[in-house]
Parts: sequence; C-alpha cells; structure tokens
Amino acid sequence: MKLRNILAIGLTLAALGCGSAGRVDVDDAREEGWGATGTTSQDIGGMCREMAGELLALPAIKEAAAPPTIALLHMDNKTNDYMDTDLVLRKIRIAMMKAVGGKIIFADRASYEAVAQERKSKQAGSVTQNAARANDKVLGADYFLTGEVAAIVKRVDKGKTEYTVWSFRLTDAQTSQVLWEDEYEFKKYHKKGWFDR
Repeated sequence: MKLRNILAIGLTLAALGCGSAGRVDVDDAREEGWGATGTTSQDIGGMCREMAGELLALPAIKEAAAPPTIALLHMDNKTNDYMDTDLVLRKIRIAMMKAVGGKIIFADRASYEAVAQERKSKQAGSVTQNAARANDKVLGADYFLTGEVAAIVKRVDKGKTEYTVWSFRLTDAQTSQVLWEDEYEFKKYHKKGWFDR
C-alpha cells in the first residue's frame, strides 16, 4: 500500500514538474510567447514571405524579361542544435513558390544526378522520351540562394534567452555579384521548469 502511495505521489510530482516547464509542443507553437526557444514553423513561414517580397522587388528579378531561375544551394547550421537544413531549405522553397506566383523559377539541385542519369537513359534509347522535349537542356541557375543560421544562448537562473539570426544571400551565378543579402532575427525566452532546476 505504501509503495502505491509513493508511486502515485512521484507520478503526480513528475506531471506537475513537466507541466510547468514552459516548453512548446508542435500543436501549441502558436503560443510560443510563453517559453519556447528556437525557430518555429511560423517564424520560418513569416521569414519566407518577407524574403519573397524582397526578392520580387529586386530590379534584376522585377524587370527580367523571363522569370529568373534560383537554385538553393546550402544552409550552414552554426547553432549548437541539430537542424535538418534540407528540411529548412525545402520549407523556404515551398513558401517562396507560393508567394512569388511563378515570377521566379526554382532549380532542383538535389535531383541533379537523377536528372542526368535519366537524360542518359533517354538518349541511349533504354527509356522512352517525349520527342518534343528531346533537346531540352537541364535548367541552369541565374542566381544562387545560400543561407546560414547562428544562435547565441544566454542562460540565467530562471531560464534562458535564445537569439537566432537567419542570414541569406542571393548571388549572380554568372558574375558572382551579391545582389541581395538580409537577415532575420528571433529572440525567445524559456523559463525553467521544476525538473530543469
């Protein structure tokens, strides 16, 4: 009987301690103001919409005779946290494609080897090909979009503050001229829970 009471008290304390931690579940990301640190999907979505607006306003893109092609090359993670940078780049591309409405074309560099192999197979006659597209070339990029994410974490007695900076650069693929560069900043506070102390 005593063992059951001890277990019940222990589980109750654990639940109370976990419940007060101030962390954010994926479903509660909209309420991040009460404690989550790190960049949320809402942060990335807002950042992408702002970035799309800035890119569309560039004279090189706005005044282009045909939609220019952008290749997203890489994203450097300089934080202490693991981050799937391919997932971030994919989210950026998806959000930007929705925002730019066909005014920018995105080249898929991740599939380049598969595209090259498929072209060889078509040319060798081992697979069928659309005759009208037989002379199409692999899409070349007019611009490269690269990025970097860095963070500074400051720990204090009752929690931590995380300051995250996402930096992006658009480079002319022909001349290496940097056409645009900007950064997006997020600062979040996380209050320690009972078990974090």
